[in-house]
Amino acid sequence: MKRYLSTVFLIVLIIGGFVVYQTHKNHFKDLPRVAQIDIKVQTRVVQNVPIWYVPNQDTDLLCFKISFKGAGAAQDLTPGATKMLASMLNEGTDDMDSETFQNFLLNHQIQLMPDYDADNFGITIRTVKSQLPDALEVMIKILSTLKLADADLDRNRDDMIVSLEQSKHDPFSLSADALKRLAYKKHPYFVSIDEQISGLKVLTSHDVRVVLKRFGQNNLLVTCAGNIDAPTMTNLVNALTMILPKEADLKPIPMAELDYQKSIHQISMPIPQSVIRFTMPAILLHDPDYYAYELLEGIFGGTAMKSRLFQDIREKRGLAYYAQTNAVNMERLDALQGSTGVATENEKAVVQLIKDNMALIQKEGVTAEELAFEKQHTSGTFALNFDSIRETVHTLAHLQLDGFPPTYVNDYAKHLDAVTLDQIKKVAQKYLSADKLIIVITGKSHVVAA
Repeated sequence: MKRYLSTVFLIVLIIGGFVVYQTHKNHFKDLPRVAQIDIKVQTRVVQNVPIWYVPNQDTDLLCFKISFKGAGAAQDLTPGATKMLASMLNEGTDDMDSETFQNFLLNHQIQLMPDYDADNFGITIRTVKSQLPDALEVMIKILSTLKLADADLDRNRDDMIVSLEQSKHDPFSLSADALKRLAYKKHPYFVSIDEQISGLKVLTSHDVRVVLKRFGQNNLLVTCAGNIDAPTMTNLVNALTMILPKEADLKPIPMAELDYQKSIHQISMPIPQSVIRFTMPAILLHDPDYYAYELLEGIFGGTAMKSRLFQDIREKRGLAYYAQTNAVNMERLDALQGSTGVATENEKAVVQLIKDNMALIQKEGVTAEELAFEKQHTSGTFALNFDSIRETVHTLAHLQLDGFPPTYVNDYAKHLDAVTLDQIKKVAQKYLSADKLIIVITGKSHVVAA
């Protein structure tokens, strides 16, 4: 499972990684095939709530996360409601105003970190063992007596709108927004920047409280790591089930569909370098061939400097500073997405190179050297998700939400290592088709016909 990074950070990562590779490339030949992980994930169920935890009594630190499956931003009746709730969770409760609440967290060494995506909503708390009772109390209070003062709401609203307005002048944000609007049919996953701004302007405290109704006993999952034990987690779940409704108030979300009416879209923006984004259907997350597809995606355009797109577009021809792809797997969408930045006069050449590399892999597959490197790279990236208690909790929570068993963590490298060249070619022929590619080009002028 790969973490999703921002485009800017990916660019820095790719270029920096290339420099490191050129400096130390002779040493890379001795890398192990795959990075093994040995983490003992324990499980229990309390009042039908599944709990995953990795206890470690040798540390004073602990982290726990509660996740609400299906309670993400795609459920918003007013765009921006989930975003606002995530922000307001740090603004206090009925017995503590914003400043008092922040001081309480600071004085008790408690970090409160809400997060959400289109599908799910989560709240993470990190603290030390001695402050665990207060941390548990905070979790219960924000869910049962959240303070939504108008002044705090307006302050957060203004900050969000300013940030969104600024993103309309950022080519990376604007092109990502355009991809959502133009490549896919209208769907709750794809709310434009302007729609978010409009929603935030009319958002009320009532709209924010409606989001809390998506949190129920039936969509609750708990993940923990560090100095925490089973009785403590049982107490947490018991306390949560006392304040949460039995059933979360969730609407069904349809499958997201690509709009094939046009394969290339153009967005005008006065910038010196065009941003090319593309998307196409991808394999389902629980398909038996997913491990092969994950390695294929990395070889084709993943974040490593050895990917086909990076080598062909940047290294061989110098047409772009970066070229990368990532697999997007959501509850109602599975897609391969990619991006690159090029001079306007090179748009046509780069679009053709993307298609040519797809066709070449479909025809010839990949090399044994490419597959061996990607197995090591992908397994190593996955292993880094467990380099801290907080990262461990977040990674395990994602696996829980995605419906994987706890054994996935230790079996991951084994599944990658078992992938063959024939499997890679098979999934390439099935999924890596330029006929299903939709491209959005953002720039001041275009040489590619729409």
